[in-house]
Amino acid sequence: MVLKNINLIVNKGDFIGIIGPNGSGKATLALLLVGLLKLKKGNKRIDGINIKKGVKKIRKKIGFIFQNPDVQLFCDSVESEFTDGFKRNNPELIEDVLKFMDLKRYQKNHPHTLSRGERQRIAIASILTLTPEVLILDEPTSGQDWIHVKNLMKLISDLHSYGKTIIIITHNMKIIAEYCNKIVILKDGLKHYEGDVRKAFSNLHLLKEADLNPPLISEISLKCGIKPPLLNLKEFHLIKKEN
Repeated sequence: MVLKNINLIVNKGDFIGIIGPNGSGKATLALLLVGLLKLKKGNKRIDGINIKKGVKKIRKKIGFIFQNPDVQLFCDSVESEFTDGFKRNNPELIEDVLKFMDLKRYQKNHPHTLSRGERQRIAIASILTLTPEVLILDEPTSGQDWIHVKNLMKLISDLHSYGKTIIIITHNMKIIAEYCNKIVILKDGLKHYEGDVRKAFSNLHLLKEADLNPPLISEISLKCGIKPPLLNLKEFHLIKKEN
């Protein structure tokens, strides 16, 4: 997908959701952000560095997690995923990341003997040991049940609370509503909307134009005359307590 006239500002500490129908340009935008695709026109700066002049520096600042974690796993043990390949000169950091990601007990296992959720954690952990400032995740919850989705999103939310800037591509509007402070809606290679999540979910016409639906709680609250709409069940419980 060719992107046209995309202007996007990502601030440190943002938790941004990129949404849109299939073929809208979401993956293309992510690959451009991380430097795996080259810009034909325009400029991209990260922390003041122009990508055309500092691709290597930029790639150290951004970690990219593919939709399928298996494309990022190459070694015959979990610990080898952190000690082989890239230069990682901080064994203590690797140890801390393994513990944080609850992977220490699996360090001798072959990655492909573990569950998809565990392999997803390995892929994220291998990127974290490179100490990126920004994490871009492409559909990290696809093919997982809601329990595993909640566990993974709790992990990603924790990383955000520790200072990581998060950009997540997803079709799951519930995730957008519960975790993101900002969304970008793409359609046909164009930026359809950029801004506040609640404001976007208040505008059903905007969402319809992009072939999207708000999460169920937002849709129900709008039909009940609650404006701006609720984003999650926690907000619903707060309303019940107030009444």
